[in-house]
Amino acid sequence: MFRGVVLDEWVREFLEEHPSGTVVEIGVGLNTRYERLDNGAATWVEIDLPDVIALRRELFAEHDRRRMVAGSATEPDWAAAVAAVPGPYLFVSEAVLIYLSEDGARSAVDVIRDRFPGSVLLMDTVGSAEARRPRAVNVGWSCDDPGELAAWGLRLRDSRTLWDLPPQARARLTPGRRLLTALLDRASRGGGTRLSRFDVDGL
Repeated sequence: MFRGVVLDEWVREFLEEHPSGTVVEIGVGLNTRYERLDNGAATWVEIDLPDVIALRRELFAEHDRRRMVAGSATEPDWAAAVAAVPGPYLFVSEAVLIYLSEDGARSAVDVIRDRFPGSVLLMDTVGSAEARRPRAVNVGWSCDDPGELAAWGLRLRDSRTLWDLPPQARARLTPGRRLLTALLDRASRGGGTRLSRFDVDGL
């Protein structure tokens, strides 16, 4: 839940700055971010594997500003559909790249970096201590410092734990939950899951 709250806030900020820009959801699943945040002017491109896109087309309406594209995040085929709509571009990878191998995650980033330099990428990473826990069995790679992804062509702009909520979201919590999230935020700063906003600069 809190992962979506943080990412939604960054998407809102992008749309406030670029109301006619394009939001690209990598591995969209059954995400409803379009329903929550569409401003009536932006273009949305939702990318996932063919069976997921087939299901989405049964549940959601596709139109000129909302396009659904079947493809793998690690393959470049989907990039042409994104390039066909206007930038600037914001890419969102929510709980997707962390489940790939490191090579697979880097391949997905390579597509964005090579085809869309100057874009913005939102993604999560999992620290090595968190990745070793039994509940993280499906995590494919770990990253203790998102700043190290500069080697992938990503310049870190902002990074938060799952519990470091935007001020507007924090204000909506009860006092008890605000205290709890503050304690969890402090406890997870040593290498848990992080949500990061990167400028895609290229190598």
